[in-house]
Amino acid sequence: MPLAKPIRRISNRTTSNNKDSSVSIRTRTRTRTRTNLTSSSRAINRTIRISCDRFRSTAIVCEFIYYCFNTILSVRKLYDDYQFRFEKRYEIYLPLLIDDSLKIYLKSFTTQLKPWLEDGRVSRIVLVIISKETRETVERWQFEIRPSSSSSSSSSSDESSSDLNTKLKESDRIRTKVLVRSDREMQAEVLQILRQIFSSVTFMPILQPDQYLFKILSYVDKGLDVPDGWMVSDAHLISANSEQVPIHGLTTSVHSLTSTVTYINP
Repeated sequence: MPLAKPIRRISNRTTSNNKDSSVSIRTRTRTRTRTNLTSSSRAINRTIRISCDRFRSTAIVCEFIYYCFNTILSVRKLYDDYQFRFEKRYEIYLPLLIDDSLKIYLKSFTTQLKPWLEDGRVSRIVLVIISKETRETVERWQFEIRPSSSSSSSSSSDESSSDLNTKLKESDRIRTKVLVRSDREMQAEVLQILRQIFSSVTFMPILQPDQYLFKILSYVDKGLDVPDGWMVSDAHLISANSEQVPIHGLTTSVHSLTSTVTYINP
């Protein structure tokens, strides 16, 4: 992840009117100015579209993480079944925690995650499950976050040159490569991930309710100020014999999530 977010400035290139110029030159000047205004408008429209894609992608990822973490906590039996209610989402019924303090904890996490995603300041999210008795980490549900091909292409076109017309030509060339993700496609990927989480009980060790706790780790830029309610943490790596299983990924027009679960193999 970069330590600084590049800033792009859009400006119009205008030509000055010369009173001694001939009529034909002034006509070309007006035409050039009109072309620049049109080009500027196209650049602004593309900027707005990219920003909208980023905000929409962030909302999709935050919502997915919220439901995904609730599902993991239920399936891995960190809490008894009666502490969950079921809500239909993504065309299936998913468990959601009832306890207000836990709901606030998860909601506050996704609230903080939103600006990090929008600014590209977070590279990894990890839900760790820890034994209350031994304080040993027994599971790590990890979600790597990278720019999708669409986001990378958009960024490269925005930064390729300070010349507006050059950027627009590059933008038009790259436009055909932009990844467009429909709601149906993204929902299908989410369902694959959730089904794999539900099926984890078939190959992962059984955990007893109320014997474990969980923590949420966020890997952010080194220069980022630690917000209130957060602290610097160790990685909670699993030191014992472990197994790692890849999980289906989720790709939006801006973000690409690659998931794995690592657990102790007794």
